[in-house]
Amino acid sequence: MGEVSRHEIKHILLGMLVMGLTAALFLLSYQSGPKGEAAGYLLSARFNATDGISVGSEVVLTGIKVGQVTAREYDTKRQNVLVKMAFQEKVTVPHESTISIVSDGLLGSKYLKIEPGGSEANMKSGDIFEFVQDSIPLLELLEKIVIEAEEKRARATAPASAKKTDNPFSVLNP
Repeated sequence: MGEVSRHEIKHILLGMLVMGLTAALFLLSYQSGPKGEAAGYLLSARFNATDGISVGSEVVLTGIKVGQVTAREYDTKRQNVLVKMAFQEKVTVPHESTISIVSDGLLGSKYLKIEPGGSEANMKSGDIFEFVQDSIPLLELLEKIVIEAEEKRARATAPASAKKTDNPFSVLNP
């Protein structure tokens, strides 16, 4: 066998090793994903926008994971998304609690966050959250920040004579 043949065989074996490792990592990540239905009791919430939430997303109460999303279904009659969640049996969620879709940092994954309500009674399996806050898309949030900053800059650079003086307390804010 010549030097070129050995070199080609090494490249072929290296390529096969890379493909094998890629397949193994893919299978490992697939197996470590969300697994079927979680044990515990089920609660639901209706959202208009569920951007970033999927089956297996965490449900967090006071900073601790207490459940996970088990299903997302579009309701054609109500024109919204029904999100079903499974909670640990030992966890109690008070009625009047608020559930919202939040992001883990600026570019982090999204999860459902529960703010406990003031009710003495707790939610039971099959109940639906009454108070929800939809996902706020990052682009929309940044757009609002930019518009507000531009308006603030425009007010600051406006001539003093153009500012309104019909406010009796305007003398307190020079």
